[in-house]
Amino acid sequence: MPIRVDTVRIAGLRGLHNIEVELPPITVLIGTNNSGKTSVIKALHLALGDYARHLGEL
Repeated sequence: MPIRVDTVRIAGLRGLHNIEVELPPITVLIGTNNSGKTSVIKALHLALGDYARHLGEL
């Protein structure tokens, strides 16, 4: 059963000092190199633990 994350708050992880992002049901991360896309994904993996395997499912 997939889980839904509505809001992500990240502080002090890699280059992300303090951000809050609202996530619609379908979210695509787009940005230049070193803009923090991978850091957001890593934060979700850290927060969700084993449930992170459901991130790509619809």
